[in-house]
Amino acid sequence: MALARSARVASRAAIATRALVGAAPVRGMVTMSDRERAMEAAYFNKEEEQLLRKLLKKVKSQADKADVQAPTHQENERTKLMAIVSKYDMSAADIDALIKWRHADDH
Repeated sequence: MALARSARVASRAAIATRALVGAAPVRGMVTMSDRERAMEAAYFNKEEEQLLRKLLKKVKSQADKADVQAPTHQENERTKLMAIVSKYDMSAADIDALIKWRHADDH
C-alpha cells in the first residue's frame, strides 16, 4: 500500500514538473543558448577580423620595406594617378594624400 502511494506521489510530481518546465520545446523559438552562441560567434568574428587586419598591415609594411622595386612601383602609381586626375589641377600634397588614403586600411 505504501509502495502504491509513493508511486502515485512520484507520478504527480513528474506531471507537475513537466507542466512547469514544458514537455517539449516550442518549435520556432530560439533558446537562450542559441542566442548566446550567436553573440559569441559574432564577437569572435569581429575579434578575428581586427587581428587579421593588424596582421595584413604588418605584412604589407614588411613587404614595402623589403621590396626593391618599391620606388619604381610608387612612381608608376603616381604617374597613372596623375593621368586620371590631371584635369582637376590638384596640388602635390593632395596627390600624396590621395595615394596615402588609397593604401590606408580603414576604408
